[in-house]
Amino acid sequence: MARNNDSLAIMLLCCRMSATRQELFDPLSPQEYYSLAYRLRTHLHKTPEWLLGRSVGELMASLEITEQEAHRILVLMERMVSLSYELDSYDKNDIGIVTCADNRYPTRLTERLGQLAPPVLYVSGNMNLFHEPVLSFIGSVPGNAASEAETRKLMDAALTSSITIATGATSGLDRTAESILLKSGGKLIAWLPGGFDEVLAGGTLRDMINERRAAVLSIVHPLSPVRSSFARARSKCLYATGTVACLIGCEFKRGDTWEGASEALKNRYTDRLYCWDTDLFTGNKPLIERGAVAVADTAGIDFRRVRTRWEQDEGEQLSVFDDRHLIY
Repeated sequence: MARNNDSLAIMLLCCRMSATRQELFDPLSPQEYYSLAYRLRTHLHKTPEWLLGRSVGELMASLEITEQEAHRILVLMERMVSLSYELDSYDKNDIGIVTCADNRYPTRLTERLGQLAPPVLYVSGNMNLFHEPVLSFIGSVPGNAASEAETRKLMDAALTSSITIATGATSGLDRTAESILLKSGGKLIAWLPGGFDEVLAGGTLRDMINERRAAVLSIVHPLSPVRSSFARARSKCLYATGTVACLIGCEFKRGDTWEGASEALKNRYTDRLYCWDTDLFTGNKPLIERGAVAVADTAGIDFRRVRTRWEQDEGEQLSVFDDRHLIY
């Protein structure tokens, strides 16, 4: 894969070179990276590639940062050999890296999340799916007969309208949705709560990747285990991916699903959050009271409206004067 120098610099600044080994300095967090990118723009009118080959003294003088900050950047930027080995190992497993400086980076992430958007994504599959109308399906709760039936109705309606489905790739109703999409010829964007272990082992996601019907993404090192902190961070990306989102169930003030939905409503990570109007889950009614749109029958969601809004979004041009949209 061809990589520009800005992308290379962002990888060096933000990627971990091991899922388990502690490095001398931690890579930059999203907020730290965007703060540095802003400083590069405002102080030097430069992009991240300018950092390649710079000394501590140059970094301190040009960016007006401390010696400790400059030293951290220098050490991160000198990991070129380690990064080359990592990229080779990813390529062998059909995993790539997309940065916020790449054309393939999903623009909805920076539009919706601003400086919380991950500068680096680990990806496998068809990234063109991000240029299609998407429904984010929130289905990490364990299923029962009623919720599984509702999930099937929702998937059938979305498939009829040629809507791509995004999931959090966890157990529970996510698995039900993915199985339906696999068998019915649907398209899937899966946000992993950890690394690529499951994908590398084969199964539904691998099958759909091979058929170019899926894009699978992670915000952490491909060999990272599943962790609650990773799951919460990728939840933001899941909500931001879809023009709208639909939640089948969550428990009141319990777990990452409740937290993610509450945060998405508060910060408008998606244009509209539909919530199944049921008493089967204790969190659904409270979410509706907080602003989620109640739907007694998820198959009744107006997917024509979803497609129309997607067409509007695709036609809009980002303003270069809006810091929320400046990605590097």
